[in-house]
Amino acid sequence: VTAPPALQYFVTLPYEVVEDAASSVARFLAALNANLPITGFEYSEQGAVVVFRHTHAISVQPLDPGVIAWTGSMIGSAIGEFGPQLRQVCGGADLDEMLSAMAARFEAFSGD
Repeated sequence: VTAPPALQYFVTLPYEVVEDAASSVARFLAALNANLPITGFEYSEQGAVVVFRHTHAISVQPLDPGVIAWTGSMIGSAIGEFGPQLRQVCGGADLDEMLSAMAARFEAFSGD
């Protein structure tokens, strides 16, 4: 079986994870990924690094640039919208407050 061609998008986020924030970061990312149309936020506790990684199978014959542009746009939007809150969680901010702020952003998108 031959694997289909794929693109992997990988963005390392410059957020320092302070001591004792690891579990909050993991919980925030799980909640965030559960609500996004394209997921990929990850936290490596061993490397203390937060990234956005997304792998997308593509057709190369023909390669549709719109697939690349849409995926890149969605990743940029996710990081732009929620990066500031994620940075705060990484810095030790109150998880419940950040989850509430995240929920408010999603509610604003849906108009509820």
